[in-house]
Amino acid sequence: MSVVRLTELLAWLAGAALLGWIVLDAWRTGRAFDESLLLSSREGEIEENLKEVAAGLESVEDRLDAGRAAERR
Repeated sequence: MSVVRLTELLAWLAGAALLGWIVLDAWRTGRAFDESLLLSSREGEIEENLKEVAAGLESVEDRLDAGRAAERR
């Protein structure tokens, strides 16, 4: 196999790997965020929504911790 063919093969493999990474990242992003959030154009909206989600998770964690503490008693 010549150097040119080997270089061509490596370029195709690198392109396929990049395409796979793009598809995987798009899929993971789609699962992690609501479509309306991803399509929004208002600046700062994503950060605001993430803060709301984080606050909600903190309250859930607090309730779980309180429930676990009550079970231990």
